[in-house]
Amino acid sequence: MGVLVWARGPAGCGVLVWGLGFSFGVPQGVDSLVLESVMFAILAERALGPRLYGVFPQGRLEQYIPSRRLRTEDLRDPGVSGEIAVKMSRFHGMVMPFNKEPKWLFGTMEKYLKQISELSFTEKAQLEKFNLLKGYNLEEEMRSLRFALASHFFWGLWSILQAKISTIQFGYLDYAQSRFQAYFQHKAQCS
Repeated sequence: MGVLVWARGPAGCGVLVWGLGFSFGVPQGVDSLVLESVMFAILAERALGPRLYGVFPQGRLEQYIPSRRLRTEDLRDPGVSGEIAVKMSRFHGMVMPFNKEPKWLFGTMEKYLKQISELSFTEKAQLEKFNLLKGYNLEEEMRSLRFALASHFFWGLWSILQAKISTIQFGYLDYAQSRFQAYFQHKAQCS
């Protein structure tokens, strides 16, 4: 399992570290890590992200930018919203040395479905919940998935996998069930 650590270092540097093969807690291949590093470097070069000082196999060294999270009321400020709009416009208008089509989400869900098809549970309660979730015919649902419903579907799949691989005690299968219930409820409203 990967661990994400972001710590402020000397002279305004930040160190971002994740476990081998993980990026933000999600399993990744070497290609994904290289692509992320290239994208991060380009964003830094164009002043759309912190400066990049170095990359190593399990993380990177980057500029530390003191900040705070935005609150809903902050977005009502025309100055803040305007600055976000300008930066987002610059970001989306950038020419990148790779395909910017949004393939990650659906590609990741396809990988999750394959991993889920190979899962087995031995504990009776987990097995019953897992079988209930399999009854949703997730592979067929994936073929007709609309982008607006993808969030519920993605987190439902993620939760099933976490039920098997996570060391954190949490009702992952119950969470998956709630996400798929929301998915089917919203799907019915869209039909």
